[in-house]
Amino acid sequence: MRRYLAVFGIILLGGLGLLSVLVSANEPTPDQATSPRPADLKPVAAAPLPRTGQYPARYVFSAAPGLTDQVVPTALPVYQVVRVKPTRDMVCDLAERAGVPVSPDRYALMPETQAHPFPQLTYYSATVGQLTETSLGELDVQLFESGSYMLRFRNREPEPADEALSDSAARAAADAFLAQSGLLPEGCTFALVGGGQSTESTSDQGQTYQKRVNSKTVIYERRLDGILCGSLQVEVNGRGEVCAVRRNMPNLVPIGDYPLISVAEAVDALKQGRAAVAGPFRPGEPIPATVDTVRLVYYEGSMLLNLDTVQPIYVLGGPVEGYPNPFHAYLHALRPEYLVELQPAPLPGKP
Repeated sequence: MRRYLAVFGIILLGGLGLLSVLVSANEPTPDQATSPRPADLKPVAAAPLPRTGQYPARYVFSAAPGLTDQVVPTALPVYQVVRVKPTRDMVCDLAERAGVPVSPDRYALMPETQAHPFPQLTYYSATVGQLTETSLGELDVQLFESGSYMLRFRNREPEPADEALSDSAARAAADAFLAQSGLLPEGCTFALVGGGQSTESTSDQGQTYQKRVNSKTVIYERRLDGILCGSLQVEVNGRGEVCAVRRNMPNLVPIGDYPLISVAEAVDALKQGRAAVAGPFRPGEPIPATVDTVRLVYYEGSMLLNLDTVQPIYVLGGPVEGYPNPFHAYLHALRPEYLVELQPAPLPGKP
């Protein structure tokens, strides 16, 4: 029995991509004008932290020696997400850049824009390419109003028998595709090659005895102010073909430099339970854990999160006593006086 695992996705904070209005590779350059003074800054809505997807663990935190002496910027820009409603012209331009032209007949079948049951999330989803009796086309496109997108080539899906290319060969294929298509955003550079899809074979007793990696994911990252802010991922199958592209990198403009809490304040906030924490846990009993890593990232979330701003957050981590796996915690980095906590939306029919 074979179990086909799709693991092509995004790096969490790397991870959860920058199109121009017409889906070109020329992103808007952030305004270099003097940012507003702190007294002029308006508070911004606190971006939802990454979901941990589990019952909250109970930890007793301590900081590793010297951790709270770490120097971080006292302020960083907050960025506004620039939104443009996707149109069929934008989708067709993106498809043609990816090497799948849209015929006039197919173009005529596509609506100018698409309506969705959730108006706060606007995107355009289409399958384009040659239309036949057995196929709707060659390329699935999802283009979001933030400029992020997903492409998947229907006729290039990794096969269970495929053996993934070497890291260097996968990167060469991804680099060639981006050079030809012009889809590598300005300021986005190569970061690493990771795994893609894989096939596991199991015995009748359910024991895994073989795992074959069928594709590789080549990851390019954008950094703003020297800090990670979005990624472009290009998946390459075992035949050397680009089979998927995922860009989680919204269009942004700066709105001002916002003061940050220090590392020491971040650790205190973690101890006070103000962070989203993921890691090993046991019900009803606190576990000692040590914070030994802390870094700043810009959290752009997933394409479906529909953030209004992109803000810096702290990512803290370290070992958990008695467990091989560490914990990870996510915490707002802006000073609390510059954040407005979002209130849950009322249920339908409730005041």
